[in-house]
Amino acid sequence: MGDLVDKLVAFYEGHQPSPWHGELPGDYRANLLKAIVGFEMEITRIEGKFKLGQNRSEEDQLRVINQLQNSGDSAAIALANFSEAYMNGTQ
Repeated sequence: MGDLVDKLVAFYEGHQPSPWHGELPGDYRANLLKAIVGFEMEITRIEGKFKLGQNRSEEDQLRVINQLQNSGDSAAIALANFSEAYMNGTQ
């Protein structure tokens, strides 16, 4: 399971300006990995929910938008722009 977690961390953090590389003390990491369970399931239906942190403070929302805009990831930047427009009532 540890290899899969390492791959996920590298995939989702690797493009960040200051990526987290997943370094944790050995015993702490081992305890966390015990709580992670991998599984497969057949998808028979997908439902979506529009959620952009509306339940969070404006400060938190702006912090997320800023982080997304500075990520260098085109999909994250598009989400930041959409979120900002939604906050401003122009979306």
